[in-house]
Amino acid sequence: DKNTKPKTPYRFYEPQQELFAFAGLWNTWQDPEGNALDNGTIITTQANEKVSWLHDRMPVILQEKDWKPWLTGELKEFKALENETLENEKTSPAINNPRFSG
Repeated sequence: DKNTKPKTPYRFYEPQQELFAFAGLWNTWQDPEGNALDNGTIITTQANEKVSWLHDRMPVILQEKDWKPWLTGELKEFKALENETLENEKTSPAINNPRFSG
């Protein structure tokens, strides 16, 4: 609908970290003919205070100390990232365009 106001995208980040990781699951499914299809999903949790104004769910963001335990199956429990570490800012709607490279 051309009369619908575009949604404003936001970038969430941790000021003290260049990268952070989401908890997710991945597998490959193979059909009877042998064709493979890779599948992945991001695990979500109840949003913390820094995200809940935008949405009631958020990705599980793993602290760096939890990356290896998550990947090896040793991490059995996680919670939303603490409120004080996550920041956000508005970003351009162009970010949703696959041709965008900025």
